[in-house]
Amino acid sequence: MTPVTIVGAGAVGRSLALALYRSGVTVAGVYSANGTSARALARRVAAPSSGTLTGKIPFASVVILAVPDDAIPAAAVQVLRSAGAERIRTIIHCSGALASLVLRPAAKRKISCASMHPLMTFPKKGRTVPMKDTWFALEGDRTAVALCRSLVKRMEGSSFTIDARKKTFYHMAAVFASNYTVTLLEVAGQLAREAGVPAKDLWRIFGPLVTASVNNALRHSPAAALTGPIARGDRATVLRHLDALRGSKRMEHLLPVYAALGIEAAALAGMER
Repeated sequence: MTPVTIVGAGAVGRSLALALYRSGVTVAGVYSANGTSARALARRVAAPSSGTLTGKIPFASVVILAVPDDAIPAAAVQVLRSAGAERIRTIIHCSGALASLVLRPAAKRKISCASMHPLMTFPKKGRTVPMKDTWFALEGDRTAVALCRSLVKRMEGSSFTIDARKKTFYHMAAVFASNYTVTLLEVAGQLAREAGVPAKDLWRIFGPLVTASVNNALRHSPAAALTGPIARGDRATVLRHLDALRGSKRMEHLLPVYAALGIEAAALAGMER
C-alpha cells in the first residue's frame, strides 16, 4: 500500500494515523502547526519525519489533510509550496462539510483530489477513536476516490460516495444525528432537574428510556419508534406542556424548541398512520 503523509495531529489525524499504521500502511511523516503534537504522534506510528511544514519535506505521494475545516485551503497551499511537494500525487482532506473542490489549487497541478470524511464523533480530550466499522463519505475524482476506498478497507471501515453538490446536507444530517442528539439530552436534563429528578441519578433514571428509543429507531424506523402524546394525538397534554413552559422563567427559552420538534414529531406520526 502506498505510504501516506498526514498533516494535522489532532483527534482526527491521530485516529487516522494510528488506524492506518496498525493496518500496515506506512505513515511516512506527520506534520502540525506547532510540530509538538506531530512529533508525539510520529513516535507512535514509527514515522521517520515529523514537525512543521517548513524546510525540505520528504512527502509521500499521498497527503491526508486532517486539519480544521477553515484551515484546509491554507494547509493545502502550504503543502503545495513546500519543498518536496513535487512528489505528491494525491491530496485528501477529511472535512464533512467541505467538498474536494476546496483543493482546486492542487487539482490545477494535476494532483488527484478527494474528501474522505469519517462519520464518527471524535472527543476533544486526546482519546483515539478506532476506525474499524466506521463509515466514510467519499467524493472527488475517480482515482482519488478509489485510493480512499482502499485506505478505508485497510482500516476495516466501510465507505460510500456522495455528490459534492449535496455535501452540506450530508453534514447537516451528521450534525443532527450527533451534536443535536447530545444537545437534546441536555434539554431533557434541564427539564428533569426542574421537575426535581435527583441530578446525581439523572442519567441512570433516563438512560434506559434513551437507549430503548434510539435502539427502536435504528432497528425499525424513527416513525415506528415514536411514542408519547403527539404519537397518541393527545392534544391536551401537549397544550399543558406548552403552558408549563410559558409559565416558567427558567424554562420558557425551550418553548420554540418544543414547538419546532413537535411539528416534526407530528409529521413523523403521520408517516406511520
